[in-house]
Amino acid sequence: MLMIRSYQPASPRISGPNRRCGFLMRRGMSLVEVLVATVLFGLLAMVTTNSVLMSRRLAETNIYMVTANDIAQGYAEQMMAMDFEVDIKKSVEDHKVPLSLRAVTPSLANNSTTVDDLLYFGDDVTNSRDIVIDLRGEDGDLRQVVMPMRFTLSARDLNTGSKPYQAYEIRINYEYKTPAGRGSKWLDGSVCVVKSVIPIY
Repeated sequence: MLMIRSYQPASPRISGPNRRCGFLMRRGMSLVEVLVATVLFGLLAMVTTNSVLMSRRLAETNIYMVTANDIAQGYAEQMMAMDFEVDIKKSVEDHKVPLSLRAVTPSLANNSTTVDDLLYFGDDVTNSRDIVIDLRGEDGDLRQVVMPMRFTLSARDLNTGSKPYQAYEIRINYEYKTPAGRGSKWLDGSVCVVKSVIPIY
């Protein structure tokens, strides 16, 4: 008669000082693993927070840069619409005579008014302005931020050579300072236009 016996290996037993440690390892994580996981989650949260703050800071910096360039472009467009002999030439030849431009005073209540904005030519003349920017926060409320700006106007006479050409190359160099805070500094840019005696409509 053939008899078959089944053999099942016995599970290893942990005896001595390692018995308690083996029991804990089967139940959950050790204290070291918990600490490592906590440190990793903390580092991940820090990197994510820094990325969000950096993105917000870059977005606001772009707003200031675009605003500064738009203001300089607005001045240039007003100069192009002025009379060459009466306005531009007189101010270029005599730096004490200002260009009478127009500017809009800011208001959160949408009742802005237009006022005179005088600019003077001269490489050594700085026209300072405080630009007010309306920024909408995450809560939807508007807040006003003041951005200082400095403008320097220069003109180069293009009336050279055998054929007289009554025109000026006008360059508006501007500097703007990002509002007070971390990394606040002066940045610069320029806008260049050619104004001739031929009127532009």
